[in-house]
Amino acid sequence: PTDLLPGTLDGVYSGGQPLLLTVRVFAPAGIPSGSIVIEVADAACSSDPENCPKAIVTSLPLSGADPDNSNAAITDRTKISIAPGAYVLTARYDPETQEASPFVYVCGTQSSQAVILGSCDSQPVEITIESAETSLTLSSDFSTTYIGETVTFTATVSTDATFGTPSGNIQFLDGATSLGTQPLNGLSAELAISTLTIGTHDITASYTGDTSFDGSTSVALQHTVMTGETSISLVGPTEGSSIVGETATFSTTVSIVNGKGAVTGKVTLKDKDSGEPLGSKSDVVVTDTASNTVDLDIALLAVKSYTLVADFVVDSTTDFSGGSTEDLVHMVNPVSLDEDAADFTVTNPPT
Repeated sequence: PTDLLPGTLDGVYSGGQPLLLTVRVFAPAGIPSGSIVIEVADAACSSDPENCPKAIVTSLPLSGADPDNSNAAITDRTKISIAPGAYVLTARYDPETQEASPFVYVCGTQSSQAVILGSCDSQPVEITIESAETSLTLSSDFSTTYIGETVTFTATVSTDATFGTPSGNIQFLDGATSLGTQPLNGLSAELAISTLTIGTHDITASYTGDTSFDGSTSVALQHTVMTGETSISLVGPTEGSSIVGETATFSTTVSIVNGKGAVTGKVTLKDKDSGEPLGSKSDVVVTDTASNTVDLDIALLAVKSYTLVADFVVDSTTDFSGGSTEDLVHMVNPVSLDEDAADFTVTNPPT
């Protein structure tokens, strides 16, 4: 007879590891030689294995005498990989030659009058291959971004299975909130997103699994979104001074330096020493692709050296912060009198 010896006894095997099999062929005398073919059929065939279609999994030679049985040959311990499911395995023995032994052996019948060793199938062995375990890792191209900037999360599936490739989808989550679902491309899936709110987010990925591979969930990956940042610059008249009471133009330029989106706010020019506002403009809109220049025409009324600053204060939003300019020193000079101006004499009117 031919014996198919599974690597374990309970008939249930993890899909993540190869199935280990040994095949032993017994004979009435001598040591059989030849090859073994391992065939697999659906478990539904266990009631009628002869009439059920089978697929050859592997073919291997008998490697030599069985140390535990003097009239038997055995194969090396062999690894085979089968996708998850319920199966019936059979080992079929094909003699190396029809005149290899001085006896006949055809599946359990023997005769000393014949000189052939015939083919023989083992008793079927029912096995169940469970779906393979997977693990999921999550990474990102940035651990910190500013509001509106894009971050790409990459989830990668790993498995010890020796068959097939995991398929299905990866769901990306921010806490319990779904960010989106992407199909596996090979063993990984990516999600690019720019809508995360300001704060710290615990991002996870979940693999749904398929018929051959179990699902899995990654550990949380922290991602921080920071408030967007603006800048403002201030430029005065080219000569750096003006005449008291005359209008001077001060130009401010507001830009977004970190973050994506738009912000609205108010520009105010101030006397830094007194804190007095000298002029302002509301509803100044700035985007990450377009700065905004605001000109303020101001008549300074005191003869002195002014230290001026401009502030940009955002409207009611937490997405962007405002800012202030560096100090600008501006000199206001008195009106100069012409030395050649005519003399005026004022006389008292008659009484």
